[in-house]
Amino acid sequence: MARKVRGKGTGASDPWQEVGFFGFPGLDYGTTDGRRLRVTETGRVLAELALRNETRLVDQKPSEEDEEAGLGTDILSADLRVADAEGRLWLATASFDAGVFVSQLIDVARKATIPFRDDAARGRKKTKGGGPAPVLTDVRFWSDDRFIRPIVFYGPDGEQDEHRIVQLQFKYTLLSFDVAYHRPAPEIEVLRHLLELRVRLDEVGVFDYETVEEFGPLAFFFSWEVLFQNNHWSRDRDGRWRHSTLPLPLVFRSVDGSGTPQAQVVVA
Repeated sequence: MARKVRGKGTGASDPWQEVGFFGFPGLDYGTTDGRRLRVTETGRVLAELALRNETRLVDQKPSEEDEEAGLGTDILSADLRVADAEGRLWLATASFDAGVFVSQLIDVARKATIPFRDDAARGRKKTKGGGPAPVLTDVRFWSDDRFIRPIVFYGPDGEQDEHRIVQLQFKYTLLSFDVAYHRPAPEIEVLRHLLELRVRLDEVGVFDYETVEEFGPLAFFFSWEVLFQNNHWSRDRDGRWRHSTLPLPLVFRSVDGSGTPQAQVVVA
């Protein structure tokens, strides 16, 4: 059962964020009109990114405390908008669920930064260093698979000498995340297009399985590109959300507007 999520964005005047990704000859995507969008040269490709919350897949009836939301996991989408060699805009959408954030939280390969306690933001919608407000708020993940998973995290603001390991059991577990954009090096010209997602796990409902001690809130960073590697959701012809075990291919479609031409991005 899917339920539309309302009021989960920030209402920012410009939801698009400039990003860059590494392109190389052979990078090739389909388009909705049967052509191919190709990168012909090695180097950085500039694009724009926007995030949105699509719906909530409700597993159980709403609780008395939260009649609107119920217990479920949110499906989100990320749009990537690219200008080709003629300045025409092309857009691809990846849809994923909030499990992406949980995967980064418990990531043993450490593709994301090690989480840290976010005490400075306790009870407030604030990002590290006084940055922008979240672009997505109260993104929910629900699980009752009963597995116990370890989480390693540092002290406030990443102080490594205060690291801890806790055990989180996913038993009637409802997690809430806020997602904000973060620029790691905006003052360096060649790195100013780098963009990370700063994800904050709310302190409510996260307890150490062994001590029953509340250990949130936690925050961590990871690259926006991870979202496009987890394109597991799509709508069928009836508009219902369907899950794919394997990531779905990205397909670009032509959209209104124009951008700065990029000679290495060719559609033919």
